[in-house]
Amino acid sequence: MKKEDFTGLVNKRILPFAAAAVAAITFVVFLPALQNGFVNWDDGQYIYENPNITKLNLESLKWMFTTFHASNYHPLTWLSHAIDYAIWGLNPLGHHLTSIIIHSINTLLIVLLIYRLLTYKKKTLSGKTNYILVAVLTGLLFGIHPLRVESVVWVSERKDLLCGFFYISTLLWYLEYTEKHQKKYYLLSLFCFILALLSKPMAVSLPVVLILLDIYPLKRFNIRREFSEKLPFVLLSGASSVVTIIAQEAGGGLLPLEAHPFTTRLLVATRGIVFYLYKMLLPMGLSPVYPYPQNVSFLSLEFGGSLLIVIGITTLCVLLWKRNIKWLLILWAYYLITLLPVLGIIQVGVQSAADRYTYLPSLGPFLLIGLGASHILKGSPFWKESLVLGARVLALTIIFTLAFLTVKQTSIWHDPFTLWYTELKRYPDVAMAYTNLGVAYGKTGQYKKAIFYLKKAIELNPRNPDNYNNLAIAYGKLGFHQQAIEILQKVIKLHPEEGIYYYNLGIAYGKLGNYQKAIETLNRAIKLKPDFGKAYYHRGLGYLSQGLHDKAMEDFRKAADLGYKRAIQALKTLSK
Repeated sequence: MKKEDFTGLVNKRILPFAAAAVAAITFVVFLPALQNGFVNWDDGQYIYENPNITKLNLESLKWMFTTFHASNYHPLTWLSHAIDYAIWGLNPLGHHLTSIIIHSINTLLIVLLIYRLLTYKKKTLSGKTNYILVAVLTGLLFGIHPLRVESVVWVSERKDLLCGFFYISTLLWYLEYTEKHQKKYYLLSLFCFILALLSKPMAVSLPVVLILLDIYPLKRFNIRREFSEKLPFVLLSGASSVVTIIAQEAGGGLLPLEAHPFTTRLLVATRGIVFYLYKMLLPMGLSPVYPYPQNVSFLSLEFGGSLLIVIGITTLCVLLWKRNIKWLLILWAYYLITLLPVLGIIQVGVQSAADRYTYLPSLGPFLLIGLGASHILKGSPFWKESLVLGARVLALTIIFTLAFLTVKQTSIWHDPFTLWYTELKRYPDVAMAYTNLGVAYGKTGQYKKAIFYLKKAIELNPRNPDNYNNLAIAYGKLGFHQQAIEILQKVIKLHPEEGIYYYNLGIAYGKLGNYQKAIETLNRAIKLKPDFGKAYYHRGLGYLSQGLHDKAMEDFRKAADLGYKRAIQALKTLSK
């Protein structure tokens, strides 16, 4: 047996163990997340205040596959949360454990994918590159990098992990198909792509990535074949994009063009490309929210400089391609293509960037680092042995440092207070942080502090009606019901179609003893939101206060049918 054949055989036997070891290291690094709770940023809408995940039946499945809840369409993500609820209830440990397991599996699959790509159709393995080492280094960087924390530790970002799992699975099955030419592998690849889209629509970039791989390293690009093979992927991607835009518009997530002009969005997107690369190389100062920049100009170093860097890297990649150094251009193109859906050309939300957006795009830069590092760590005739040893020590130091920073970043997501105080230390004018701190203090009964932070949020963002609504609730909890009524009346004039505002106004009227006004207001809340269990319950209390026992019982039954527990207890009391 030739040396190269023996090396390939040994590598294939070692590969599963190497991949499992990387997954195990990733799992251990993220174990501190099991001590974390939920945070008050989407976790309520997704999990602990979402009645639709508390059961698994045909009705809940219908909801998952037909809803645009929380301005998103990702039925498999809802299903994963429902399964977690069935197993763990609202114990956050279990929800975190599921996320850590999925991410660890993804890391294992990354090692397998990188090795498959590097050794595609190679009958013998060159001694110049240690493919196992490249795959392991890439997997470690992907698995334990601090940029992963937001996707893994924030339970609401389960969609990143599920999408990543099916995205990587799609690529693995596609490689199997191109190597063995069996249609079943193509269909498995297409099926996994559908599941990726149903987990998170960021997978829309995958058809272009497949074409990119066909160009290199698969070297099978053919116009006619690309059209026939990729058309189903492209059609599914287009359909998912349309559904996503509709979902975001339905939830008010899309910002109009006048909010940020197109040229501004292009410059911010270009800066984002460089910003993420910088964070991959130096993951310091990571934040939950990176606020949208105020002064965007091509003439500034931040934006003009980023554009020059992007042009420079692209030019270098093209020149090296012409010299038969092809990986650089492919990885750079992969990075740009997978980032494109989240660069803000179509702006969703108030942030200019987010750590979670790097989950799949980071594979390109990390593979490039893995390729370079493997050559250095292996050494060469031109390197002294002491330099090779120093490089290996440095590599281990970097890995341990990344693990340490990831554990530290994980602690930031421990609870709402830690999360949002950290945000304010880095960006003291983020209205969302004050809003969520105000809500968190309100949940713990510290209403004076809640009022302080909510007033600060209103000062920074007077257009957010939820800040006024939460402020009114805090005043009501302190017994200042008239102030609460005045605030809610103003909000309703500006936003007359939000049932929650009428509900809170009805509660305030009830607290002042004006039961007729409370009933009238709650009628409006129920009309706008017919499945509002709490509104039926409190209207029932209003009827009961007026001596209308039958109407009260009817409302309590309706509230109980909608799962409101206090209504169930009221029915038991009144039935005695």
